[in-house]
Amino acid sequence: MQESETIMNERTIDAALRVLGQNVPRAPESSVERMLKAVRELSAARAAQTEPMAAERQQPEMRRDISPPTGKMTM
Repeated sequence: MQESETIMNERTIDAALRVLGQNVPRAPESSVERMLKAVRELSAARAAQTEPMAAERQQPEMRRDISPPTGKMTM
């Protein structure tokens, strides 16, 4: 190859890579909207499932009174 052909090939390759580098793949709007809708539905379903469990946890458990005895202790 001659030097002029090499330089031209390098320039065209650099130009092509620059143009390709500017192209950013983007998801179609409809796909993004569907994904957001699915995420919202899943979040709502998860919240609905965890609410009853959270309500159960908030109820105090019945426990025996374990306060120390009053009065004089003997051994």
